[in-house]
Amino acid sequence: MGSMEDYVKEKAGGIVDSDISWVLANVAGIVGKLVGPLETLGGQVRLFISMLADYQAGRYGKAPVWTVCVVAFTLLYILMPFDLVPDFIPFAGLADDALVVAAALSMVGEDLKAYEAWPGKEGGTIHRADGGGG
Repeated sequence: MGSMEDYVKEKAGGIVDSDISWVLANVAGIVGKLVGPLETLGGQVRLFISMLADYQAGRYGKAPVWTVCVVAFTLLYILMPFDLVPDFIPFAGLADDALVVAAALSMVGEDLKAYEAWPGKEGGTIHRADGGGG
């Protein structure tokens, strides 16, 4: 069996623009899952959301497409009910989400740090996406 990073690499390769749009349209659902094992990774997940929103809006073009795909897949994985371990299974269901986030962070951590340091980052992006509509 491959590593969690191998799993993320394989799945991220199938991400398309419509996946990114869908993730950004469902930010409230992602943020709502930042409990239990995911709570400690909430800041990084919110940064993923912000980076993806700034990338899609054309404000941030420094992230490699591969990084954008890994971030989008990770957020999609948090949202989707058909994970490796379903979320309704106490603790374990959210723990696998946390493992996917951790794997993604190890894969794109440097790009995430560069985004975090980017002066054009919009702090309000997440709140606008939560309020949604579009």
